[in-house]
Amino acid sequence: MWEIKIDSREDKDLKKLFSLITDHEYEECELTCADYALFFDGKPAIGIERKRIDDLFSSIKDSRIFHQIDLMIDVYDVNYLAISRSIDDYIYEDQITFNTVMGALASIITRRDVNIIWFEEDDHLITCVEKIFTKIMEGKYNDINTQRSKSTGFIDTEYYALIKIPFVHHTMAMKLLEKYDKIEDIKHADEEELKEITGIGDKRSTELKEVLA
Repeated sequence: MWEIKIDSREDKDLKKLFSLITDHEYEECELTCADYALFFDGKPAIGIERKRIDDLFSSIKDSRIFHQIDLMIDVYDVNYLAISRSIDDYIYEDQITFNTVMGALASIITRRDVNIIWFEEDDHLITCVEKIFTKIMEGKYNDINTQRSKSTGFIDTEYYALIKIPFVHHTMAMKLLEKYDKIEDIKHADEEELKEITGIGDKRSTELKEVLA
């Protein structure tokens, strides 16, 4: 059974727009990643991360987009990056070159196997998102793997608390939780133990202990 889920933190106007154009029922909830998701028998199958062009630029500048995409790949079988607004409106304003943006998107497409859809208008983008879900639920695509077992796609409290720390990205958070079951254990961990985790050195181990104290 297919289920549509929309992240409760998504823009309220876009959620309202989605409700006006769809005939399908959907649930609002906090998702670990993606703004729009399609689940099959309770398991995450399709993830769509929506970004307006200004948010895309800022997420490329701080590399946040790559952590978000990598997390989606861990959770969903098929992933989309849905972009709205014109790139020409922000190129010079954010001091990012055209080649930087195109290079980042090319990396997302080729190295991470993520589909990108782009419309200048938000309503066109949301309409496309709804159509993607509808066609999949109607059985138009038969290559979606609905049998695999990955993460549930829902917010894990411990994970979400870690990922909110500015220097803790998805991979680091997952490795911390693999080694320590909960944040309370990380608080009491020895700094030398923390440094055994890839990406955590002297500076990061000290900062992590200070933030969690």
